[in-house]
Amino acid sequence: MIGVETKNINDVRASFAAVMQKAARSSEIICRNGKRNDAEAVSIIATHVLDDILTAYTFSPEFYQANETSDFEVALTELNLYAYAATKEEAIENLLDLAEDYVTDFLADVEKYLRFPKQRKHYPYILRLAHAEGREAMRGLIFNGDM
Repeated sequence: MIGVETKNINDVRASFAAVMQKAARSSEIICRNGKRNDAEAVSIIATHVLDDILTAYTFSPEFYQANETSDFEVALTELNLYAYAATKEEAIENLLDLAEDYVTDFLADVEKYLRFPKQRKHYPYILRLAHAEGREAMRGLIFNGDM
């Protein structure tokens, strides 16, 4: 890989503090298992850099109001989540509940979810929401701070 430092896992273990400091300064370090060519490589990258990368994954919630019932519906197609309620605010809160549950379930069994192409596409959105510090921050991400 051009311009990205690759280290053997034993070298990473021996100099872990230095590797972490380098990653914290925005350098990506790729760690490989030197004994197994079939083993997955792992990137070590600063959380703030990952957060910057994830800003490309934005949410576009869509609101609808049913004519016959006057219920409000909100769709979050990025994660295939849909909620409805008697008021817009209740629909938003229901969607936030669903999003929190989905993030928790997804990350609890990430390997399973990543086996399916549709759920695999959800992963960057899941990470973005997982990095939100609290429900209000998650609300701001999903609703672009407009709520």
